[in-house]
Amino acid sequence: MVKKIDKMTKDEVSEILLKSRICKNLDKQHIENIIAKSNLVVYKKNITIFEERQCGSFFFIILSGYVKVIKRYSDGKNPLIISILGMGDSFGEIALLNENKERSLTIVSIHEVSLLKVDHSVFENLYNSSMAFVKNLLQIALERLKHSNEQTKYILLSAKDAKFRVYFVFKMLIKKFASDQIDNEIIDLIIPFNNSELATFACMLKSNFSRLKLKMIEEGVIFELEKGHYQIPRYDQIMKLFEGV
Repeated sequence: MVKKIDKMTKDEVSEILLKSRICKNLDKQHIENIIAKSNLVVYKKNITIFEERQCGSFFFIILSGYVKVIKRYSDGKNPLIISILGMGDSFGEIALLNENKERSLTIVSIHEVSLLKVDHSVFENLYNSSMAFVKNLLQIALERLKHSNEQTKYILLSAKDAKFRVYFVFKMLIKKFASDQIDNEIIDLIIPFNNSELATFACMLKSNFSRLKLKMIEEGVIFELEKGHYQIPRYDQIMKLFEGV
């Protein structure tokens, strides 16, 4: 579903853009130009927004909801969910730097998601006129390059033991929803996902995910206070699993 952004929602969209990483420190004129020349698109739950290796001429900024980022490796089997993105996050922008504009990842909505669809012409204007935008883009690209090394570790570990996929899911959730607590003695993690959704993040059956999560609880790695609410007193133990691979 594609909508034009009406006057009533412009202030709300502007506020989200100003807080997003891709639009950090952009001036008012650039923000207004993005909104004026972009469309609001809405995808229902479990809809593929674009596929890996497809070509695209636009990028997206999330206004509400969540998407999962999926990478398919050479064997074409067992696609891996490597990240979760939410409000203010962007995706598809790095492909616009490539001549063929080929997507390197697949993006799928988790729940209904509202996105700002930004055309390549707007991207080019920002790239050529805003040093702040170029800086933001570079920082995002460097972070994703660093994250690709972590993905390699994840692949090696998950091939050895399915429990590493569950550990990786919690590591991913902490990074998304509790990154400001990483140095705390106990991390308080509240997430908007149920066990079925968490199982899909780990690319396994719900029954297998629940069994492995229960083992983490028995080992004291995590505590489940209520649905969607966890406390994690041993984050360092989760991190150690990803070292030395």
